[in-house]
Amino acid sequence: MSTPVRSISLTDQEVGFYRDQGYLLIPNVVDTAAVDGLKDEVMEIVRHGGQTAAKLRQVSQTYLAGSGLDRLINSDRITQLASGLMDGESHLHSVFTAVKSPGGGRFHFHQYTQFDGPGINRWFALCPMSPANGCIEVVPKSHTNGTLPSVNSGDGDHYLKIETEPSDPQPIAMNPGDVLAFSRLAVHGSGANTTQSPRVGFAIQCFRHDVQALIDGQWLALLEQPRFDLTPKSQLGGDGPELLDQN
Repeated sequence: MSTPVRSISLTDQEVGFYRDQGYLLIPNVVDTAAVDGLKDEVMEIVRHGGQTAAKLRQVSQTYLAGSGLDRLINSDRITQLASGLMDGESHLHSVFTAVKSPGGGRFHFHQYTQFDGPGINRWFALCPMSPANGCIEVVPKSHTNGTLPSVNSGDGDHYLKIETEPSDPQPIAMNPGDVLAFSRLAVHGSGANTTQSPRVGFAIQCFRHDVQALIDGQWLALLEQPRFDLTPKSQLGGDGPELLDQN
């Protein structure tokens, strides 16, 4: 199965920046010719959940067998990218659409806290990303502070936010095909989409081979008990997507 991901070779300086700052913007990871198709696939997945404005239209663990997303998610090059940044063998944890509808609000600053060791998110831009349409904002070096206290977002949903609003977030402008890699502990969020077009992204999360996760109140090795079924779907429908649609 061919991959839409170009061959990636990170420099020592890039790896050092990631480990120091907690994030790394990697340009032109996805072949330009594949971006529009991947964007269409993401929007088709989201369409199965209805159409309302949202701060995040997140459809989790859903993609079609043999699709462009299948080739992206299961690309050896994407796995190797995560392994190099985490200094250890990488394994797939979860995938989800990351679409902010026109008029969709800000997404509070948060972390991913379910692991006891290194985890990484690769966030793929499938359209231009800027502060105007709610690009990701990352707080540099925040991953060095460990797990921060969190509370409910207050938006009537299940999402959490860190207790203290950061004063120095860095907006990350991205071009279609760029990837933002960031540590699970990097504090990040996004602004509102003030444009007339959806902001379309896709996220692939991985963990290092030696990581445990808190599952049903127990710390379990993810290699022995994966948290999610990431088998590609034969169709969108029946066994269809889980849509977390929040204003």
